[in-house]
Amino acid sequence: MRAFRTARLLWAKRIGKISVATRGPFHTLLMVLFGPAGMVNVVNGVIAGVFVGLAIKAAFGSTLAVCTVSGVGVFFVTVAL
Repeated sequence: MRAFRTARLLWAKRIGKISVATRGPFHTLLMVLFGPAGMVNVVNGVIAGVFVGLAIKAAFGSTLAVCTVSGVGVFFVTVAL
């Protein structure tokens, strides 16, 4: 059975057709972001970015550019995690 599977994988690789059944399930970045959990993660990232931007403005009285850059940075970090 193992030799048959190996031969099938080699044949599929040679013709460029490897199916999900032979490789196993995988998820691309878009699949992860457009799923329900990914959408919740994006909304949480927006909320966290706004919170950090407003907290920096309230604590240090920084300019709008500094608050915006820090908020966008927090958003990208939360979405990437």
